[in-house]
Amino acid sequence: MVPASWLQSSFRPAATIDEYTRFGWHGYLDEVSIAAPPPRRDLWVGAVGNGGQRRYVAPALQLVVAFTAGNYDQPGQGRMPTTLWRDVVLPSLRSPGGRGVG
Repeated sequence: MVPASWLQSSFRPAATIDEYTRFGWHGYLDEVSIAAPPPRRDLWVGAVGNGGQRRYVAPALQLVVAFTAGNYDQPGQGRMPTTLWRDVVLPSLRSPGGRGVG
């Protein structure tokens, strides 16, 4: 358990890596477009671990997604969790009938 104020601070940009990549405290920061009325863009925070471990948090949606894997030190270890996040989870949030939107 950590204080809510720590989480709020950790979800703000602490470093800009390039024009597309921002980093907060212990996580990459990005946004997802939500189509549900009203349309909006919501923050998500992602953490990456060795072996394909991934954690994504979307505070406004009260959503946490964790992927566990054991592909330690293997080439392409992040392909599967990245594909699931990008091709399954995010599209479900973008669609008007998607889970957790609104």
